[in-house]
Amino acid sequence: RLKKMNIMTASFETNDLKEGDEGVVNAQDDNGMSIKQWMADKKIKLMNETWQKLAEHGFHSIDDLTSLPVNQIMDCLKNELHIKTADRLKLQQALNMLADKKNFIDPEEVVMFQSMQSTLDKLQNEVNGLKLKQSKIAEHKNKTQRMIDEEFAKLIASLNKRKTMLSQQLNAIAMRKNAEIEQEMSKTENVIDDARKMYDATNALLNTAISLDELKVRKSQIAQYQTEMKQAMKMKQENAMQINERIVGVFETQSLVQRIHEIGRIYDVATPLLTDLRCENGSVNVAWHTQN
Repeated sequence: RLKKMNIMTASFETNDLKEGDEGVVNAQDDNGMSIKQWMADKKIKLMNETWQKLAEHGFHSIDDLTSLPVNQIMDCLKNELHIKTADRLKLQQALNMLADKKNFIDPEEVVMFQSMQSTLDKLQNEVNGLKLKQSKIAEHKNKTQRMIDEEFAKLIASLNKRKTMLSQQLNAIAMRKNAEIEQEMSKTENVIDDARKMYDATNALLNTAISLDELKVRKSQIAQYQTEMKQAMKMKQENAMQINERIVGVFETQSLVQRIHEIGRIYDVATPLLTDLRCENGSVNVAWHTQN
């Protein structure tokens, strides 16, 4: 920011001030000479837009223009009135002349200053462009992360579905085997009931006192019980179901796990940089390399 500078000449290119143009201040203020009259006497010209802004913000007389320190006035002209650089420099020339300053600004210095401002604008635009790239990177990152989450959610859902299916198959096999065992146990318990009755009957016979003449009859009865029990046992064994209690699960997951370890790809997009361009014998030769 240029502060407290005096301008030797008013040779900047501006629109000529014309009587009757909208926004031109041409009334004599009660507290002193009007700004327009004083500037006209000093051959300093301002753009119509500048005159209009001065009038709208209450700058009519020289007293209005010199009521505050020069640096405050210049800050106001730049930040509140947004007066263009060339006219701000002319107004600073006027303020410095009023303050009887001896500092001067050459027109070439103004050109250099404006060139510096242009350079600053280009640098700021470059920073803004880099910030925009950061924003785009964040957008692509979030989009890709959502894709990763969605794809792995599908894999997890598929694995859970397969897990549920295998568990159902396992439970069905176990239930069938248990049902067969229950059926076999029921048959065996029926045989046990019949055998226990014959055993108890034999026990009762043996604990009953008899005469020698009755011994042959009791012995024959006990032999019959024994034969029936053996026949029942034989039939039971012949008709028994062969139940294998083993249940085997087979998984060939090594290749699948390896494939999962390699699933998907995340990669950087290379930026092609042109290094050479030549036209030879009617053909175009292009040389370039990539930069991540």
